[in-house]
Amino acid sequence: MFDLEMKGGFNFNHLKDNKWLWLSFYAIILSVVIFRNISNSGIDHEEAGQFWMAKGLNHFSDLGEPDGNISELINNNRIFNLDPGGFTLLLRFWTGIFGNSIVSLRFLPFLFLLISAVTFRSLLNLFSFNKWIVNLSPLLFLLSKDLISFGFTVRAYSFEICGIILSLYFLSQSVLYYKNRHLIYLFMILSIFAFSRYGFFIEIGACLVLLLASYIKRLPILFNNKIVVSGFLILGISLSIIYYFSLQYQLKNTNFHGPEYAYLKTLKGQASFKDGLEIFFANFTKLRIIPFSILILIVIFGIFIKKIPQFGKYKILLSYFLIYTILAIFLSIVGLYPWDVTSRNSLPFQFFSILSICILLDWSHQFISLHVMNFIALGLIIIVTSISFIRGYIRYDYSSLMYEGGENSKDTWVDWMIYPVLKYNIKYGTLKNFKDLHYPSLSNDTFKKNYKYLVIDMEPKNKEASLKRYGIENYKVLKNVENDYLIEILK
Repeated sequence: MFDLEMKGGFNFNHLKDNKWLWLSFYAIILSVVIFRNISNSGIDHEEAGQFWMAKGLNHFSDLGEPDGNISELINNNRIFNLDPGGFTLLLRFWTGIFGNSIVSLRFLPFLFLLISAVTFRSLLNLFSFNKWIVNLSPLLFLLSKDLISFGFTVRAYSFEICGIILSLYFLSQSVLYYKNRHLIYLFMILSIFAFSRYGFFIEIGACLVLLLASYIKRLPILFNNKIVVSGFLILGISLSIIYYFSLQYQLKNTNFHGPEYAYLKTLKGQASFKDGLEIFFANFTKLRIIPFSILILIVIFGIFIKKIPQFGKYKILLSYFLIYTILAIFLSIVGLYPWDVTSRNSLPFQFFSILSICILLDWSHQFISLHVMNFIALGLIIIVTSISFIRGYIRYDYSSLMYEGGENSKDTWVDWMIYPVLKYNIKYGTLKNFKDLHYPSLSNDTFKKNYKYLVIDMEPKNKEASLKRYGIENYKVLKNVENDYLIEILK
């Protein structure tokens, strides 16, 4: 299978062109990653809420309540979700076909992660990256704990990342080749994935700015193109639908403009200029974003001293980085979206950091020998393989149930964060065979008095044994404990 050098030695370089070897390697690593994450039953509050919204219900609806229709789905999504709702609707149809098991739920976001990895490889091929880097690029996703973890999270995170990578791919093709079909694909991707998360609006802005800038000398031709006009029209319709069915309500009835979305608050008078600078530098010095920061510094340094090879080959990608970052910082300053590279809202920057690693490796290939590149490739393979086999990725487990009470206890006060999780586990998850557990029901009067707790009904018989039997971890009896994140029994 492998080529040998004439001297009889092993030619390591030929491995990069052996597609069957790489496919086998991908399959092994993906199998390990899937095995570690796909059946994780530790569904959290937001995931459970996402599931109930897909059913046309919400986090706090009674478990016995029948599934709602599409209209109720849209209404619950706009009230209980700060995302446009595309993933909610998609999850509705997905569970209708593949069921409500935790494996089914986690496979949908993983599918988008898989598409992202394949498209990422195609993006590097488009710019003629070194073959080693092209082949290793899908595996670099495994170096990002957050990208993998959120790639199995039943939320729209991987949906958004998939849209970003796909739109960047077709944007690059549109700029490189000026083909109508690439423009069609680009506008289709932007229109569809605009329904993923509100952060994708930054992606839309970055793509349109770069597209118009690349066509600056042919704008009359661009706007006389029926394909482009139709693309803008379709994108406008998508954004209008989002505004009418979701964003309009949220802007009026939630704290969408609140401080939590103003990570840089300088212009809002909520932080000093010094604080703003500290936040600015902090976002470029976090470990997960260091490759991106190094790339930007090298480019700036190269522009000034003009003594190192320029990054002309990566001009489109670097321009995209610059535009996206400027838009993200601006929206954060005015309080519309957080620019924080350590948060889940800034997962795109973790993808940019991985892409920066690939650019730096490909760029440095001009200065290092093939033997060194082979050594680097082997090192990355070992690192990725080790991470995949040693470390799991999903970090939370909300399936635990902690309680206090005696034999005569019946009403269980449940922390509001646990309530939608418990509902899912009772009907579809770890507690679905727990015969002594009644459906949870919400006590509205009590909830209004103390929003931290909700009420479910439990039969006291064999409570401890039943909970242990059905896989509820971290079992603990609590006596005289007051804690917002624990469960109390109302006696």
